[in-house]
Amino acid sequence: MTRPLAEIDTITRVEPADIDADIETDIETETDIETDIETIVASSELRAIAVGQGLVRPGGLRSVLHVVGIIAAWAALVVLAERADTLWVWIPAWVCVAFLIMGLAGAGHDCVHGTLVRSKLANTVAGHVVMSAIALPFGTYRQFHLLHHADTIGPTDPEGPPANFTSRLQYLAFHAVLGVAFMAMIWWGTLCSAVGRPPRWARTMHSRRALRRAWFPTLPVVALFVVASATSEVFRHAWLFPWLFVLTPVFPFVLLSEHYAGRAGDGILHNTYTIESNPITRFALFNINFHTAHHLIPRVPGTHLRAFDEHVAPHATRRATGYLAFHRHVLAPLPWRATRAQRPASERYTRPGPSGGGVSREHPL
Repeated sequence: MTRPLAEIDTITRVEPADIDADIETDIETETDIETDIETIVASSELRAIAVGQGLVRPGGLRSVLHVVGIIAAWAALVVLAERADTLWVWIPAWVCVAFLIMGLAGAGHDCVHGTLVRSKLANTVAGHVVMSAIALPFGTYRQFHLLHHADTIGPTDPEGPPANFTSRLQYLAFHAVLGVAFMAMIWWGTLCSAVGRPPRWARTMHSRRALRRAWFPTLPVVALFVVASATSEVFRHAWLFPWLFVLTPVFPFVLLSEHYAGRAGDGILHNTYTIESNPITRFALFNINFHTAHHLIPRVPGTHLRAFDEHVAPHATRRATGYLAFHRHVLAPLPWRATRAQRPASERYTRPGPSGGGVSREHPL
């Protein structure tokens, strides 16, 4: 269901009152509007648990240490690969760093919701810093993402309808173009907004105002990255090549699962995936794999999402033990090419859940 514009403006406005006000009020402000009665009941119970256990408090020092750990892992991988100095080592290192860059974007995602640390200013500054690793303007991403929460999978969701493949060729094309297309869309919207032509998805007055200045400071930073990439082999190995692996295939590989083949009317518990994964992947991605828990209560920071997910798991129907398990689940029923009359794979079969392994669900995808 689409939120009233006045309420969306409240969500997109990042004011001290929004971030530092009463916790329960903040949860009510940012939690996705639901029409599914099961999700409504479960959300009420889970909200009480999250508040009672302090899971909606900003991550604070724990979040900061997590970010520092990601940056340290990035540096260590580059140093080790530099010592070996062979593509057999560089390519796996670049892929690993690409996942770490996604993790820094995950920290920026916490800054969007004001949950990395308590201070509004610190969240904004940190958001600009960590999002620069993926070369995206934090101000634009903030408006885009909060409007996604305001109408998840709905008609005005800026992300559009979730992917739902009918063939493996579609799957491969998705991985080839999504990263580049998303980067181009965000930057096009940013630059057009700077000259008074905001993108259509910026449907509130507040978003349109915020986007006018969203190019700064990321645009000058990206310009420096371009110069450094052209002049420094070290910078190319440390940032440019991993960033290219982010675009294809890491970005789509990680984000495909979030709402794959989801339907708005099913509610967050049935249209959003959780990827349990392993400790290394969870660390690298800043726990963005716990996407169902995040959408239920966006005020839970990444550092607390795993703990909150333990309470969410009995209610959710879309879970996978890992990213590879999820992608195998998507690919298994797909032909290489779909006929014109072929229905989406998610409508051709269902499987009861939980299954105890791999992917579980009670509803068709």
